[in-house]
Formats: sequence, structure tokens, C-alpha cells
Amino acid sequence: MQFFETVFARRRLAIAISLAVLLLTVFHWESRKYTILSSFASQSAETPRVSLVDSLTAAQRIRSDKPTLDIVVSHYDENLNQVATMIHDLVNLPKFHQLEVEIHFYTKNKDANLDVIRQTINTTHVKLLPNLGREGGTFVDHIILNFDRLARHTMFIQAAMHEFDHAKEHIRDYFGVDTGVLSLGIYESCNCVDCTDPWDATRRFPRLEELYAALNGQFCPKSVVLTYLGQFIASANRIRSRGLKTYTYLKKVLEADETHFIHADPKQDSFQDDVTNPYFGHTLERSWMVLFGCSEARLVEKCGSWAGLREARKPLAANDDCQCLDDIRVS
Repeated sequence: MQFFETVFARRRLAIAISLAVLLLTVFHWESRKYTILSSFASQSAETPRVSLVDSLTAAQRIRSDKPTLDIVVSHYDENLNQVATMIHDLVNLPKFHQLEVEIHFYTKNKDANLDVIRQTINTTHVKLLPNLGREGGTFVDHIILNFDRLARHTMFIQAAMHEFDHAKEHIRDYFGVDTGVLSLGIYESCNCVDCTDPWDATRRFPRLEELYAALNGQFCPKSVVLTYLGQFIASANRIRSRGLKTYTYLKKVLEADETHFIHADPKQDSFQDDVTNPYFGHTLERSWMVLFGCSEARLVEKCGSWAGLREARKPLAANDDCQCLDDIRVS
């Protein structure tokens, strides 16, 4: 009898020891799991959320490295058949033959038939925008909407291009894979601190100095290069170099209502200034080269005034005489 009691006592002791070991193991695992989870939670809390643009850097690089071109058209009431002919001529320029081209058509005509536009222009990328901010607002909208998928180059134009034949010749003469920004308009210089419009002496652009300083983090130089006609080609690198916040702010100012301080800027009495045609929109039209970091005096010296656009490229002219180039070398 005493033998069995001894055996049972030993078994109870063994079971107790096993249970103790099991409990210690479980406690240790739970404690470790809590530490791991706490560490992960702490790490997640301390790590900032990656923005949409940052998270798509690889996708941006993939599309921007392809031979792609987006043609962005700002339309209001221009004849669609004439616009279609213009686009057809552009797409068929020899410099664009090897490119994958997309047409992005934006209209601010609330009565426009978008299906008719799609059929006439032969593109699925048709969008109705509020009638705000002039064509500059349209261009900024496109950049914001497509910041994560910009083509390697984007051409920004109005639905009726100015100096169309000369603009096409300018593309033939200068556009290339390393184009950073190429104006399809006219270059002139302006006193940055007190800028009078080179094309209309009655107009002044009081915000140009602030715009330059805000974009470049330094005081405005004595003179800067302006461009006229609101038509140009820019690379994805140039566009993205300013960051999405820059375009978001420009959109805010371009679309500001009449109570915004921007509408208090001095202007001639006869000049319209409202949400559909803000005076600041004309400042932006002249400032695209400043925005894209291409405002060097040489552009006016070698390619300025109407002659710079209307005359053919000289035999010994350099590729950067009329544009700024990107460094596309692979490091």
C-alpha cells in the first residue's frame, strides 16, 4: 500500500513539474510576442507614412524612361475639326514617330459633348474641367492628376496654337531625348524686380519676383527670361523637380475667388481679372521657364524675340541654344 502511495506521489510531483514548465514556456512566449508586437507598433508609429508620390517612384521611373509623349490640349470653344487636324500634324512630326503618344484633351466648355470630342480627337483621355484659371490652370491640373505617371515628355498647348508652322519647325530643329524644357513661343528678358511685359508695355507682373524667390530659394536676379504664347514641351524630370506641393499651391491661387489677395494686384483698369481669367494666369503664362528652372540669359541672346521662333536653326547652332537640356546619362 505504501508502495502505491509513493508511486502516486511521484507521479503527482512529475505532473506538477510538467505543468510548471508548460506555464513558464507559455508565459515566456506571450511575453516575447508582446515585446515583438510592441516593437512593431512603436516602429509603425515612428515611421512616417509614405506619400502616394514617394510610393510610386519606381512606376514613375518606368514610364518616364520609355519614349513617351503626352500632348495636353486646353480647349474652350475652338472648332474640334480644326483641333483634330492640328493634333494630327503634331503626332506625325518625324521627331515623334518613335514615341508612344497619348492625347489628353481638357475642355472648360460645360456644354461640350465629351463623346463627340472623343470621336473627333480620337482619344479616350477627355475631361471636363471647371472654367477656372485660364490655360495655365488646365496645365497645372494635368500635372497634379498625372504626377505619378507623367510621360517622359509632355507638350502643353492651347486648342489653337500660335505660330503653328513655326512651332512645328522649332520641334523639328530642337526636340530630342534630352530636352528638359523647350518653349514653342518667344523668349524675352524682363527686370525681375519691376517686370513690365515685353509684349505689352501697359502690363506689369508684380508677383514675378516672389515667384522666382519662392521657387529657387534665393533673391531674383536683375533679369529673367520670360516666354510668350503658353505652349512648350517639358520633361517629367523638370516637372517633378518642383514637387507636387508647388502645383497644388499654384492651382489654389489660380482658382481663388475675388476675395483672395491675389486679385488686389495692380493691373490696368481695362483688364479682366476674375476666376475664369485671373490676372495671375498671365504671370504664370510668362513664367513657365522660371518654373522649370530654365531662365538663362543665353536663351534671349541666341533665340530671342520673334526671329528666334520664326527663323530656321542655323547650321552651327547648339542643341541648347533655344532650350534647356536634361542630363540623361546613366550613372
